[in-house]
Amino acid sequence: MEFEVAEGERGLKATEVSLVATVPDQAPTPSAPASSQVLTPERYRQEVTEVLLRTAPSLTAQSLVEARRGLIEHARSHGWIEG
Repeated sequence: MEFEVAEGERGLKATEVSLVATVPDQAPTPSAPASSQVLTPERYRQEVTEVLLRTAPSLTAQSLVEARRGLIEHARSHGWIEG
C-alpha cells in the first residue's frame, strides 16, 4: 500500500491510499515459513500433545484425546500433515 500522511482533527491520518501489489492467497506466515515440511501424523500428534500439556495442564486425558483428534482432522483437511 501507498498513502500520504496528513494532519487531521485528531492527529495524523492516511490519505490517498492505493494498493501497489497483491499478496498471494497462500503467503507464508511467520509460523509457517515457505520452507516448512508437511509433518507425519505421528510427529504432529506428538507436537500437539506437548503443546496441550504445556499450555493446559488441567486437561483430562479424555479432553486431551478429543482436542488432539480435532486438531489432527483440521490439520489433515488443510494439508498440514500427510494423509
